[in-house]
Amino acid sequence: MLFRSEPGTITMRNSAFRYNFDVGTTVATILTNVTGQATTRTYTSPPNTACGNYTVQHRFDSGSALGAFGTLVRGRNTFILSLRTSQAGTEATALNGYVLLNYESDVSTEGIGSHNHTIFKVLRQFTSLTADTALIPSSATTTFTVPTNYYINALGYWMTLWDANNPSSIQLIAGRSSSDLVTNGQETIYDTAIATDAEIGGRIHWFDGDDKFYRYTNDTLISNRKLDPANQRGYIKYSPGNSAFGLCTVLTLHEMTFEVAGTISGNNASLPTDLKLVNATTNELIAEQTLSAGTTAFTFTVFDNIDDYFVQAYQSASLVGSSAIGQAQ
Repeated sequence: MLFRSEPGTITMRNSAFRYNFDVGTTVATILTNVTGQATTRTYTSPPNTACGNYTVQHRFDSGSALGAFGTLVRGRNTFILSLRTSQAGTEATALNGYVLLNYESDVSTEGIGSHNHTIFKVLRQFTSLTADTALIPSSATTTFTVPTNYYINALGYWMTLWDANNPSSIQLIAGRSSSDLVTNGQETIYDTAIATDAEIGGRIHWFDGDDKFYRYTNDTLISNRKLDPANQRGYIKYSPGNSAFGLCTVLTLHEMTFEVAGTISGNNASLPTDLKLVNATTNELIAEQTLSAGTTAFTFTVFDNIDDYFVQAYQSASLVGSSAIGQAQ
């Protein structure tokens, strides 16, 4: 699911899925389409020994041979990629990939630099063979310069691997930073198995870490165990046998902001007021703040004017209220 907050009509341009997979056969025949496209398209590899994984790029915009999957809209967009094979005995493993999504929209009042944009950071340059476990110390990693207000649409990793192990597997583990809210422990980002020919080959793996990191500014209410994308951290890569690898992290975010603002009434001016901002579309607690005694005006910063929001106010058991439901401005 991709969430678009840019203003005006969104027009999709050249866009595609790029996916990678391993097979243990000399020919791989994969039938592919994106839900909304009328038919499937067949991709067949040339007969050969498999030395690394296969890669397919499948367009789903209007320039695709199968036509566009549909239209992009402001808000939530769901893409379903369907893969199957008509070839007996073929099993694809370690399926991974990403979406190349290009589109046009009107320009936000905060400038085009606030629109969704993607940043690459190198965590480890491709290097010589290492055995089994490879450590990337936090001192060797770079970090994102995360803006004051941000909304992350995607946070993932791009690993380039060179090995000759069959069967094989890959696991990437992120360490916690001393600046995270919870500093002890680790988080498994990626864990997959590979079955292919026992030949030396290069592999590309793209995988996401969205559920492990904060998505937006002050996203600490649901789980303080999430990782802060602004902090440096160490990583551990494990795969059996010798392998060489490089690792990048990839972040897509926007900085467009909107406000949910108003004034409370019927309150006791001698008491403070606790406020909670709730996304009525997703039923998710977004933010909290406390107004000092006598203060009635409030403002919350959010990252879209598409979902519906409301504010709950609490002073005591007898002084509780809720705002009307509406969109941010």
